[in-house]
Order: sequence, then structure tokens, then C-alpha cells
Amino acid sequence: MVFKDELNSLFIERMELNEKLFTDYMSQPELQEVVSKYLGEQIYKRFSQNPPDPKEPPI
Repeated sequence: MVFKDELNSLFIERMELNEKLFTDYMSQPELQEVVSKYLGEQIYKRFSQNPPDPKEPPI
């Protein structure tokens, strides 16, 4: 899943800022599932309320 891979990348980038959060997230598949589901829902809501302009490059 592309979203989950991207989310993992973001957590790795932030590892230095919060090592405990990184360790917990990477070692607990249940936490990964909860975070992925929540953030996925938030992203879906945001895009469904305000669809991106097809003329703009993707983020």
C-alpha cells in the first residue's frame, strides 16, 4: 500500500525528533494500523471536501 509506505517514511524521517514514538510505531503493527486508518480517513475527508485542482502538480 503506497500510503502505508509513505507514512513509514515520514516516521523514519522524524525518528530523531521522537525516538520513542518511532520505536513504538515501528514495533507495534497494531499501532501502525490505528495510525494508518485514522490518517487515511482524515486525508480522504479533506480531499472529498476540497478536491485538488487537476492543474496543480500532486503534493
